[in-house]
Amino acid sequence: MTQTARQDRKQAILDAADQLFGSNGFHGVSVRDVSQAAQVNKALVFYYFDGKEALFEAVLERYYHAHRDVLSSAFSSKGTLTDRLHLGIDAYLDFIEENQ
Repeated sequence: MTQTARQDRKQAILDAADQLFGSNGFHGVSVRDVSQAAQVNKALVFYYFDGKEALFEAVLERYYHAHRDVLSSAFSSKGTLTDRLHLGIDAYLDFIEENQ
C-alpha cells in the first residue's frame, strides 16, 4: 500500500471520528462506530490510533491546530491593533461556527 493510501485511510478515520464525537460525544461513540463510518476494518483504527482515547486526542489536536492557525493568521495581519482585534474576533467566530 502506498503512503498516500495510508494517509487517506488515516484521514478517513479522523474525519469519521470528528463527526461522530462532535454529534454523540466521547462516551456515545465506539471504535466500531468509527470504523463503520470510515468504511475501514476496526483493527485499522487500533493500528493507526491505539484505541478510542488516542483517536479522540488526535481529533482534538487537529481541531486545536486548525484553531491556532486561523487565529494566528488573523492576529498577525497588518493594521492597527483595533483592526487586528476585529479580524481575530471575526476569525474566531467564523471558526467556531464552521467547527461546531
